[in-house]
Amino acid sequence: MGDLRVNEQVVLAAKPTPLVVSGGSGKARDQAGERFRAMFDNAPVAMALCDSFTGAVYDANVSCLGIVGRTLAQLQLQGWMSITHPDDLAENLELVGRLCRGELSSFCMTKRLLRPDNSVIFVNLSCRAIEL
Repeated sequence: MGDLRVNEQVVLAAKPTPLVVSGGSGKARDQAGERFRAMFDNAPVAMALCDSFTGAVYDANVSCLGIVGRTLAQLQLQGWMSITHPDDLAENLELVGRLCRGELSSFCMTKRLLRPDNSVIFVNLSCRAIEL
């Protein structure tokens, strides 16, 4: 299997509902969006916004893309389930299911991700369901 790296951090936000923007004035909403975008893009921790049900990746920051070794377009095409090590997928899906059913407000797990060069990387995943 290629090289093995440990203790990278990935934070995924499960997205169980469609994106809806409401409230506030247009300018205030735009400014809030710009602040969020700057924090997301420049965060020292990896973050991705994903759909829990389909595995689709909507967005990921540079830190996340570096860990998974993919461009955003590649990650969006593949989704998070396909880059999760097969031996970790069942546990990950069980926890995501519990999160989506409201049984958990968040969860953390150590899991393996498959990189394009066939190496395996261990990550500490923190996941929380959010509604936008």
